[in-house]
Amino acid sequence: MALTTIKDAAVARRTVIATAKERGVRWVRLAFVDVLGVQKSVSIPAAGLEDAFAGKVTFDGGSIDGFVRGEEVDMVLLPDPATFTILPWVEKDQIEARLLCDIAMPDLTPFEGCSRTTLKRVLEDAGVVSRVIDGRTHRLALRPEALAEASAWIELQRHRWERLFDAVGDYLEERKAQT
Repeated sequence: MALTTIKDAAVARRTVIATAKERGVRWVRLAFVDVLGVQKSVSIPAAGLEDAFAGKVTFDGGSIDGFVRGEEVDMVLLPDPATFTILPWVEKDQIEARLLCDIAMPDLTPFEGCSRTTLKRVLEDAGVVSRVIDGRTHRLALRPEALAEASAWIELQRHRWERLFDAVGDYLEERKAQT
């Protein structure tokens, strides 16, 4: 379930694989965030990208703070092709790339402790995005009218806080002048 602007996930996956090959990428970091907000990653050889996109890269969920405890449960990393980037540092011709991943349970259902899953749910609940499900791919589309409403609210709050900070500034200037 990728939070992505990509309309054709299969084409996007093939493009990532081809780009990695063309650019000489040796390693790919499949990155995710634990429930405490700490980024974690699993590095795979670039040749393993096809398996990664097929949901075949797992890690021990019991080894990550805030994830499944008590029993060893393999969690699945589902890379989002829209997040592919080649990392700007190179060490001894070891070019690395990174993909952000959703975390899923072994049956590929979304893991509720995944921050990306939570973000998508919150955006959908707030009416900022709409979702179309096509197999394992969830296409999210921004709702411009909801963004306009949010922008208007933010602008109102900005004006409110500016007035408050101006009043505090005026008060401090008065106090400074009195001393």
